[in-house]
Amino acid sequence: MPLAVRSTSVPDCDLLVSSSSAFVAGLRKPKGAKHVCYCHAPIRWAREGRTAYRSGPGGLLRGLMLDVAAPWFRWFDRRAGQQPDLVLANSAHTANRIQTAWGRDAAVVYPPVRTQFFTPDASPRDDFLLWVGAIEPAKRLDRV
Repeated sequence: MPLAVRSTSVPDCDLLVSSSSAFVAGLRKPKGAKHVCYCHAPIRWAREGRTAYRSGPGGLLRGLMLDVAAPWFRWFDRRAGQQPDLVLANSAHTANRIQTAWGRDAAVVYPPVRTQFFTPDASPRDDFLLWVGAIEPAKRLDRV
């Protein structure tokens, strides 16, 4: 994936805006362009939470592969995180993770969500939960 991102041809532009939760911050911008990266998270699985990827089918093998590959992915991720001219984070938590992973500050721009729309309903609740998201070990679906 990192090599695919680095080899992606970005057309000439004045401003490159990327949305990233992994390697997209490492896009090569055209000469003279500015790069703004809206980061949802530096790569998690190469840093914290690697033990979560050891659970489930193939977990031991996946964990061993991560142990071998994680240092390279961390190096590439940190290097990619230096490429954007401006990094925006979707939360203060993500900004802290960017500081830890990339060694740089990120301005927080919260996602455009109308929070007033979401109000708790006082009626009795049924005994079920709805999960909307990727089913992967780091999401800890077992704790929902």
